[in-house]
Amino acid sequence: MKNRMFAGIMVMSAVLVSGAAVYAEPAGIPTPTHAAMANSKLVKFTVRNDSKSPIIVKMGDTEMTFAPGKSIDVKLAVGTQLVAQNAGTGFEAGSVLAIVSPTLNSATLVLK
Repeated sequence: MKNRMFAGIMVMSAVLVSGAAVYAEPAGIPTPTHAAMANSKLVKFTVRNDSKSPIIVKMGDTEMTFAPGKSIDVKLAVGTQLVAQNAGTGFEAGSVLAIVSPTLNSATLVLK
């Protein structure tokens, strides 16, 4: 009787310990966390300012001023945020105007 209880306890403890080990990552295999960031795809699109005043947009680390009525072709990496530095009629200063995605390829982003 004691042997059966001891065997049952051993089996249950082995099941509890092995359940967490199934999802563990082996320590010897390197994880390629930055591999996806190394080949970030560039997206080419046009930004047009349809307002009556210049609009300053921060795209990643660079700031660009869009003159009224002018279009500028841009090529940015996927995931880059376009943040307004000054207010316009349809947005406030500091708001995110767009996040670059593959769907913007060959498109025109109109700022008002």
